[in-house]
Amino acid sequence: MFRKSNLAAALAVAVLGAVALASPASAAPIDNVTLDTTNHRFSFGEDCATGAGPGLPAQLDWDNNAQGTSGAPHIIGTLCLQNTTAQARLHVIYHDATGNQITHFRTSPATGNGSPLNQFAVDQQGSRISYQTLAHVHVDLEKNNGSGWDVADTVTLFP
Repeated sequence: MFRKSNLAAALAVAVLGAVALASPASAAPIDNVTLDTTNHRFSFGEDCATGAGPGLPAQLDWDNNAQGTSGAPHIIGTLCLQNTTAQARLHVIYHDATGNQITHFRTSPATGNGSPLNQFAVDQQGSRISYQTLAHVHVDLEKNNGSGWDVADTVTLFP
């Protein structure tokens, strides 16, 4: 027979185990990101190769907090520029459920030198936002047209 203290300890362990299973995972979800333009002039992913788009996707790590109630999107990958002296960058735009922009961040512009392939590492994190507010992000691959920035390709990701 269990003594009261053993029974209480066993019950506490069972309750803690159930709470742990019911709680959101502390591991951050990660989304694959691949952006590519005509002739692969501008692309974002991993494993860039001359004349081709990304061989592997880049990643957007939502970097959840321990409770899974907020995220700080972290973009990691390689910006690839081919046969160009133009500039490109990434723009990560946070939106609420009605599509309104909450905030955003941009990576530093990367400038091609005209060679067949230029590769630039991207590793940048944005601000932490509650999932009660943050509904999705757009990751835009932007190119400089000489008088401003145009979206060359885009993807929408949901936490």
